Amino acid sequence: MAEQPSTHTSLHNKLCAWTRHFYRCVQTCARRGASALLAVGMAAMLTACTEYTFTPGAPSTYVSNTAAADPPASQPLVGVAISGGGNRSALFASYVFELLGSLPVAAPAGAGSSAQPISFLDTVGHISSVSGGSFAASYFSMKSIGHYSAMLTGSTIPTPYAQFFADFHHQMNFNWEAALFGFKIVTLGSNAEGLAKAIDTEYLHGATFADLDKREASGASPFLILNATHYDTGRRFVMTTIPSDAFCLNTEQLLLDVVYAPTGQEKHVDDKHEAQLSQCDRSDALTPEGFDSFWNPKRESVPSAALPLARAVATSGAFPLVVGPIAYEVTGDHELLHLIDGGVGDNSGIESLLQLFLRDLLKTRSHRDLIVSLDASLPFNAYGATIAGDKSPLSAFIDDPTRVSDIQEVRASLYRQDLWNVTTYAARTMKQSNSVVTRLDIIALKPDDLNVSSLRIDTPECHTHYDDARAVRTAARDIPTRYHLDACDAELVRVAACWSVHQHAQQIQQFFDAESGGRRRGYDDSGDETDSGHADSSNGRTGMLDSRIKQMCPELVANHAL
Repeated sequence: MAEQPSTHTSLHNKLCAWTRHFYRCVQTCARRGASALLAVGMAAMLTACTEYTFTPGAPSTYVSNTAAADPPASQPLVGVAISGGGNRSALFASYVFELLGSLPVAAPAGAGSSAQPISFLDTVGHISSVSGGSFAASYFSMKSIGHYSAMLTGSTIPTPYAQFFADFHHQMNFNWEAALFGFKIVTLGSNAEGLAKAIDTEYLHGATFADLDKREASGASPFLILNATHYDTGRRFVMTTIPSDAFCLNTEQLLLDVVYAPTGQEKHVDDKHEAQLSQCDRSDALTPEGFDSFWNPKRESVPSAALPLARAVATSGAFPLVVGPIAYEVTGDHELLHLIDGGVGDNSGIESLLQLFLRDLLKTRSHRDLIVSLDASLPFNAYGATIAGDKSPLSAFIDDPTRVSDIQEVRASLYRQDLWNVTTYAARTMKQSNSVVTRLDIIALKPDDLNVSSLRIDTPECHTHYDDARAVRTAARDIPTRYHLDACDAELVRVAACWSVHQHAQQIQQFFDAESGGRRRGYDDSGDETDSGHADSSNGRTGMLDSRIKQMCPELVANHAL
């Protein structure tokens, strides 16, 4: 007998259909000058509507998992985490990726390469992204042409790579606002269907997780992890071909055990947690859910191979009210599966890689792993400039609607960084330990790294200048979180990417350099990376990268910053 939809689901579908019809009426009213609040309110109702239904069943089997199950013992895991931040994050990532393609690093032992350096991009095996960062992550995963070591020679980038990155930059600042919102008065009225369709039309072209799996299995793409949040349970939700139990590790308990372990007993901590790797504690709040295991309200799974990647990208970026939460129907369930922006739980994308890589380091004691964090999340505005003139609660909320969540996010982020710092300091300095945490490097690149005495940008689309270092840093810090950046903000992202790569290039190289002696880094108390290892073109180690930075950002040459 065919399964009948529940009363709850039928009512929800009818409400969504009615709301869509009414929304068209609201659009007409808004164009005629009717209440903007009415338009916004009804548009927001659409965010929970969906046209995608899952059928419960065994999770999809992905071929790429075979390759991931047994990586060469001598090869490090290298991952890139791309934060949330709208087009600011996506565009920053596209420029950083291009420059890191020209960064030579020592080929890892067992990589099947000659003694010649290889491109950093050719070492990247995992990309974890959140929200706007998922635009860049999905584009690179599905469009990447590979073999980036070809970018290490010659005075110019080979034509195929130049075209790939030009398209990458263009797409990462596509005007999603125009595509989705249509007209300014209903800016908060975007819906998940519209965003997913726009992403699919622009660059994913019907690609599914099955298509991603083929690229991952062939080595054409790194493993992609799109992070969302399960709105019903509050858990991180990983949309990936990697089984969710591969992320099962209580990182907080591991770090605390390292800190409190008696001197000389640190190895027993690693042994203890390694023995627990096969026992995934799904009750642990830090254990993420995925399509292969989630609670709704019972533990279940759904096949995900046919799920369009565009829908997963939209889900990762389903910011509250603007796009999400997104409600998925699960056949036979009374409850809908609600997913929302991954930045609600972790806006960096690091947490998924941290769990995945620490598990690897527990299993393979000879490994050293690296996470490069592209952190373009908007720095918290501690000056309150956006609400400085607001006298009423409503006006303060309207002028800075995300401030409450921003306060929660920055506090949680600082606590995570502090715990990591204390643990790594204790293990490396106080105990001289070779604990699992001492074999993982995290290097952060940020747009607000930009620190030059002045800056003048003169392009066909933008003519602006910043007279002093404070003006430059303020401008870089205040690039808005939007689904489209104006010309000057986009140019500032480009320059910020050049500066950040320039600052951190040698730090990345040192990870691969056997002569570095395995030095490690942490965060200082401001949340910034310590021991950044400024790039120094005089020693020639960065090869063609220095000239590529100068070609991409002549503004930094003009003001003698390089």
